[in-house]
Amino acid sequence: MTRRKGVDRIFIPMYMNPCTSRSFGLSLGVLLFAALAGGLPAAGADDHGDTPETATPVVIGVTTSGQHEIAGDTDFFSFDATQSQYYRIETFDLESFPGGSQSDTVIYLYDSDGQTVLAADDQSGSQLNASKILWGCSRTDTYYLEIIQFFSTATGMYKFIIDPIFLPPDDHSNYPDEAATALVIDGTPTGGTIEVQGDVDFFAYPAEVGLFYDVETFDLSTSSDTLLALYSPDGMDKFLEDDQGGRQTNASRMIWKATETARFFVRVSQYLTAGTGDYSVGVREEGIASLIPALFVEGGTPVSGLLPEAGDIDVHSFEAGEKHFYEIALETANGQNNFELALLDTNGMTILAENDFSESNLNWQAPADGLYFLIVREDLQGGSYDLSVWDQGTPPADADLNDDFKVDHSDLYLFQAEWQKVYPTPTPGS
Repeated sequence: MTRRKGVDRIFIPMYMNPCTSRSFGLSLGVLLFAALAGGLPAAGADDHGDTPETATPVVIGVTTSGQHEIAGDTDFFSFDATQSQYYRIETFDLESFPGGSQSDTVIYLYDSDGQTVLAADDQSGSQLNASKILWGCSRTDTYYLEIIQFFSTATGMYKFIIDPIFLPPDDHSNYPDEAATALVIDGTPTGGTIEVQGDVDFFAYPAEVGLFYDVETFDLSTSSDTLLALYSPDGMDKFLEDDQGGRQTNASRMIWKATETARFFVRVSQYLTAGTGDYSVGVREEGIASLIPALFVEGGTPVSGLLPEAGDIDVHSFEAGEKHFYEIALETANGQNNFELALLDTNGMTILAENDFSESNLNWQAPADGLYFLIVREDLQGGSYDLSVWDQGTPPADADLNDDFKVDHSDLYLFQAEWQKVYPTPTPGS
């Protein structure tokens, strides 16, 4: 990330532990500041260097004053930080020059190379237009801080302080690595807490290719609103993410098919960057999908199923043909049931369509040949159901003129245009 001036409002929340950065909002708490005695400095010569090479050294825990004497001015500072120590970096006492605009700071924290941005913040400070970063140091070294005005045409004065702070112990790893907490694949809950704003918790479990898994958060505290994410075995790619799919208010849930036999990672965080709270997370193996026979799909013959308990799921699969229309129906004799149905793509992850009893049955056209999946769930009490997938065939030949896998008014307009080329409308007198 490169430094920018006069840009949109900046807020870069980081969720790492010592080794990276966090940027926190206003609810971090009331903070005490050490202020230097004396009045505000007057505008004049540049008080601090404009590059990392000319940065002003500052002492941890001591307030430093600065001013942007002219539009576009930037101030650089250097400081020594200790590995695994957290620091609060915050501006305050922002003042304008007589007749000038209101001071409005933006702060950038750079690595020891003076180039790599570790964190940046605009308006998270405790005072109006002030800035604040909470940062965990990855190694003992010298780091750099740049302070600018949000508006490139503005000037102003400010103070800032870099204070060591102490955070609650983190209960789970913040990284998708060997330190991630292992989950038991039988639904056994593992408790967790997002102790501070921007925290994340990583878990891991072994998955077998072709099997479906059900990951869910529950037992949320009043303030908790979880966000679940599934990561690849190397921890680099995020495959899935869910916010409100769980059975409880603000809980999350992901149902997916393993693409390989490997150890996958699950991340739990709060939906709001400033959120904190308790939760439990669990994972269950659901096995392989039950294939609906091709003859059943041809005639729309239903298959029966039973979910013994609330929250259970069944996974079905069916072979679909490219551009074929399918009517998918889910029926139950119990009017108290609240079944939900989701259609997944051939990868067993991507949701193509969803349906519940507040809507009509699913009507869907397959974009390509392949094996597709249906997830049946009932969160209130479980129950029996009948599920049918009925192949309606393809649209009339050439009706889908624009090849968008549906026949609609766009195709009619194209047909009319082609008709005019063959049978043009006669002109008067012809």
